[in-house]
Amino acid sequence: PAPDHAVIARDELRRVQAALDRLSPRCRQAVVLARIEELSRSEIARRMGVAEITVSQYVTQGICALADILYSEPPNVRRKK
Repeated sequence: PAPDHAVIARDELRRVQAALDRLSPRCRQAVVLARIEELSRSEIARRMGVAEITVSQYVTQGICALADILYSEPPNVRRKK
C-alpha cells in the first residue's frame, strides 16, 4: 500500500485499540474472541465460563459501545426508534 494508506491504516488501528481498551474486560474479551479470533459462541462460552446467551449479550454490548466510541455519538442514539 501507498505510504499515506499505511499511515491511515495505523491510525485507524490505534483508534480501534483505544476503543477496545475502554470496554469492560468481559465485553472486550468476548468481542476479541468473536470478531478477531472468529471463535464460535459455544467456544467463547467455554473459554469464558459463561452461558452462550451471555456471550451474545457481551458481544452486542461491546459492538454497540465500540460504535458509540468510534463514531463519537452519545450512548443509545442509534438504538432509539
